[in-house]
Amino acid sequence: MKFLQFWKILPRLLFLLALSVVLLVRTTEPANAMKMRFDLGAGENSEPSGLLHLQYDGIYFEYALRLQIGTLLGEPVTNTEMLWKIDPYASTVSVPNLGGASPGMETINLEDLGPEAIDKIGFTEFKVVFRFSSKAFGQDVILVQDVGVLSSGNGLKWS
Repeated sequence: MKFLQFWKILPRLLFLLALSVVLLVRTTEPANAMKMRFDLGAGENSEPSGLLHLQYDGIYFEYALRLQIGTLLGEPVTNTEMLWKIDPYASTVSVPNLGGASPGMETINLEDLGPEAIDKIGFTEFKVVFRFSSKAFGQDVILVQDVGVLSSGNGLKWS
């Protein structure tokens, strides 16, 4: 008998539960969301300015970083993007030397391989370390961000 009474009031209970969830979501204030953005090494036209540069495994490139830090519903949220541009004149790669007296690997300039080869160069699992210092608190905060798979190094698209 009690079981049948429960089934009679179940739709009302479900309605009240759904209404309380809607009210909870509507009253949660995303207005307290905070967002800061840091652009490092980007020029006025969002291209790498040449101030930040790196050489990795013979590939020389300029880069710019964009770090966004904020909160969403009180929880920390970060996002990092990277724009990079390969310098084919300063970059070298090792390619197999199939001819000549001593077969092996030969180092050549990247520009000699042409634009198709430059477009195929990319990085995966690229991590960036940011260090924020505070003299007021006397502590440093280190933030490690995974930029992910970097798109083509032509300096046109943020990854």
